[in-house]
Amino acid sequence: MKMKNKQDGFTLIELLVVIAIIAILASLLLPALAKSKNLATGAACQNNQKQLSLAWTMYATENDDKICGGSTYGRGDWWWGPKSIPRDRAQQLGKLSKRQREIEQEKEGIRQGLLFPHTGEPAVYHCPGDKRINSASPTLTYVSYSGAGGMNGEQQGLSVKKNTEIRNPSGKYIYVEESDPRQYNMGSWIISMGPGNNWIDPVASWHNDYSTLSWADGHATTKKWLSSKTKEGARGTVGTSSRPGTFNFGMYDKDNRDIMYMKEHYATNRKSGDAL
Repeated sequence: MKMKNKQDGFTLIELLVVIAIIAILASLLLPALAKSKNLATGAACQNNQKQLSLAWTMYATENDDKICGGSTYGRGDWWWGPKSIPRDRAQQLGKLSKRQREIEQEKEGIRQGLLFPHTGEPAVYHCPGDKRINSASPTLTYVSYSGAGGMNGEQQGLSVKKNTEIRNPSGKYIYVEESDPRQYNMGSWIISMGPGNNWIDPVASWHNDYSTLSWADGHATTKKWLSSKTKEGARGTVGTSSRPGTFNFGMYDKDNRDIMYMKEHYATNRKSGDAL
């Protein structure tokens, strides 16, 4: 008696069922994977902030306790802002797109900055989770951090100029992870120290609604933002590949927990209370 050959394999219906199951599992896993990726970029970002903080400390040690300038208004501070690419480097890079050129000009500004001898690598100034690098100009940027305005920064009238002038160094931040929709942050990161619940400059929220900060004693931390308006404002600064981001500078927030935190830890030369 002849036996029929048994055919191995799946039927069409079985294949469709398997594909459907895979699709359902993927839809469940992708958000978790995205969160894990954001946590990983947050760890790399915090390490960058740590390196910036240590470089800032080394600069003060080598310069009679003077704090490295924290602005980008053409003063040659911790970095310059975008600078022209030297001819020899331009030849090595070859033909660049407009986007690539903007990024390389920022990297050149980093190399000419006061902290670069102590950091040695432009990547230290860039958070791998900073989505603005994929946004349209003028939001497109490479540098992810901004110097605090009271640390010899933009607010010269209120600025601390020497390391030894800072009270409670472990509680005063140097660099902020900022998401300025106008490209890199021009000047420095500032917040009003007077009464009121308004942001002046925005913060970033690249890491599942967290940002990184570096501090005057050499450590770095990751800060969770609490107010929904802080988070919404940060997300709106990003934009897309075809549309730049936006931010309402001076944005009011009745939930002032994040604002008060940044005010409390902002260094100034004011002599009253714990203002330093």
